[in-house]
Amino acid sequence: MTAMETGVADDDGWITVGPDGEPITDTNQEVKDDYEDEKPDLAKLVAQTTNSFRLKFNAESPRVQTVPFVKLDHSVSPDVPGNKSLVMSKIPPWATTQSLKGLLDTKCGDGNGKVKAVYFVKKLDDAADFTPGFEDPSVWPPVDTDGSLIRGFKCAFVVFEKASGCRAVTAALEKNVTEEPLVLSTPERPVATGLKKWKREYNARLLHAKPDLDNLAENIKAFVAQMDAAREATKAKAAAEAEPDEGGWVTVSRHSGKTKRKPLGLGTKTGQAKIKARDAKRRKRKEMLDFYKFQTKEEKLDRLKELKSKFEEDKQKQIKLKQDRQQRKFNS
Repeated sequence: MTAMETGVADDDGWITVGPDGEPITDTNQEVKDDYEDEKPDLAKLVAQTTNSFRLKFNAESPRVQTVPFVKLDHSVSPDVPGNKSLVMSKIPPWATTQSLKGLLDTKCGDGNGKVKAVYFVKKLDDAADFTPGFEDPSVWPPVDTDGSLIRGFKCAFVVFEKASGCRAVTAALEKNVTEEPLVLSTPERPVATGLKKWKREYNARLLHAKPDLDNLAENIKAFVAQMDAAREATKAKAAAEAEPDEGGWVTVSRHSGKTKRKPLGLGTKTGQAKIKARDAKRRKRKEMLDFYKFQTKEEKLDRLKELKSKFEEDKQKQIKLKQDRQQRKFNS
């Protein structure tokens, strides 16, 4: 397979690849040329737009947030193509990428696909060359690939699977000006806030897999209870095997005759003496008596004095034994 079959090569033979590592082929070369030739001023587009929709947290929330949006005609990057993307600003702090995706999925209509991805950015001034990160399971803590950890008000890129889905959502949001505000958190799509949200974000950063983050404490307690039950079952089985059967036989395993080592009795004199001897040995091991040169020299001198003293004591013993032997011979 040649380079022209796998991607588009330039005059020098180089092939351009996207952020996902795949070569840019003829099918998406138009997207590449689009965002390279003309990059839109996103902040200016959103500031001049008259399109907006009203959004509130839940049905009981009294506050309504107005969210301006613009349908992008030009691509920002290969991940945010033109005619398939919306850019929004003034996204409230309690909105998440998943909740916004779930809300707009309901506006796509049948046969128009769904929302492919939602990316949050802090400001549109620095998003002219926006490229989302990629998730690497070998990196910890995980990288914020879609801007979910951005605090406060923010902006968003909403990417659709099909251009028809983008057009359907745009038409539905334009009609929302005269209708009831859209509700982000519903019983079918609950949105966590406050302490519950922070706990979920913290647990998600610690765990590579994505379990039920809301019931993580209950799952841990259930796992510990299961382990305790298995341990008790093992003990009960061992106790049942230790009892003689009808014929008087006892099941013996490789660990049956072994007894655990009893700890030293702290209340007995022997136990106290052993503990003191062990502590003294440990302290002596930690002492560095030969760290300096003079310590080594003094140690050798002390050793010589000790040997001389012992030699004199042995010499006196020999003299005394000799005198005692002569005295016994004289008495006999």
